[in-house]
Amino acid sequence: MKTITSEISSSFRGGKLLRIPFYDCTPSSENAANLVQAAKGVIRGGAYVGGELVQEFEDQLSDYLGGGYCVGVGNGLDALTLSLMALDVGPGDEVIVPTHSFIATWIAVSRTGATSVGVDVDPSTGLVDLDQVLKKVTRKTKVFLPVQLYGAPVDFSGIQGTLKARGVFIVEDCAQALGAKTASGMAGALGDLGAFSFYPTKNLGALGDGGAIFTRDSEMAERLKSLRSYGIRHSRYQFGELGVNSRLDPIQAAFLSKKLPLLDAENEYRNWQAETYMRAIGDGALKPVMADFGYSVYHHFAALSDNRKVFRQRMSELGVDTDTHYPYTIEAFTDLSKKRTFRVKESDLMGSRELASKVVTFPMGTWLTKEQTIVVADRISEALQ
Repeated sequence: MKTITSEISSSFRGGKLLRIPFYDCTPSSENAANLVQAAKGVIRGGAYVGGELVQEFEDQLSDYLGGGYCVGVGNGLDALTLSLMALDVGPGDEVIVPTHSFIATWIAVSRTGATSVGVDVDPSTGLVDLDQVLKKVTRKTKVFLPVQLYGAPVDFSGIQGTLKARGVFIVEDCAQALGAKTASGMAGALGDLGAFSFYPTKNLGALGDGGAIFTRDSEMAERLKSLRSYGIRHSRYQFGELGVNSRLDPIQAAFLSKKLPLLDAENEYRNWQAETYMRAIGDGALKPVMADFGYSVYHHFAALSDNRKVFRQRMSELGVDTDTHYPYTIEAFTDLSKKRTFRVKESDLMGSRELASKVVTFPMGTWLTKEQTIVVADRISEALQ
């Protein structure tokens, strides 16, 4: 490997620092060629909704997660919504959710008419505070919805038995965590249902929207297939219930089938990037947000800064774009909601507000070369000085 000095110097052109964007989802020429070939296969095949290519990817993803059933859907939000619908969540039910997440988590619950019950997160990990979850369970609680934020898995094995005994299902929001794992298994395959997103920026990203739901229950899988396609059961005009139109497109399934075999290597690369950033941070003013258990896939590398605005400005001046995931709490959802379909106490927002006000996220992913990764790390060190 080149020395750090030579790698940094190569990031200059004509005496100017080349700006490193927060994200670039343009595939490499080799990957692009494979994706073009996959697209041609779909076009020639003539099956543009459903079909063998979708089934092939569903089977491929099921095998990756350890065996079971995958149901491809239109996007990550629909994956969450349909999971709740399949569990018959509705008005009068309660769903326990973390108070810090992407807003889709809370929208999915609101779509069913159920009440979102907020639980605070640990700002050092970004994950839901499991010690508080059981305290929120009532006779109305139908689902616990943990979010594997930033690619880190939630190890809820310690409370899973108690939740099951009380009739509470677990739906994992794994939009950012495909490939993450705990000692108990793969994220998304630990609870009753796992909801995934294939938005282009995800670790396994499509070239458009896409999502999937994982279950080990064959009857549940069949119901999900019905729900994603208007509620159709055995024939085109036989409906078992009112469903939606949310199906994974064959062309996206073809792309994802090409990309899934590369995922583990790409997640390992993200772990190397995270280690590189952590060395740059050292004992400085930034505090990395990460779990100290399981295997994270680092969808984002996040850290807390007591002076986020100044730090981000300094990083920008040094040629590196950063972001904030996410600068809000569940209050952003409750402020928009016209109905009182939520229950959140002030004590459920302390850690969430700390994250929302301090979190900074850094460029991450295989689109970022090793050379550029080291430049980002160097700029972090410089900004902290």
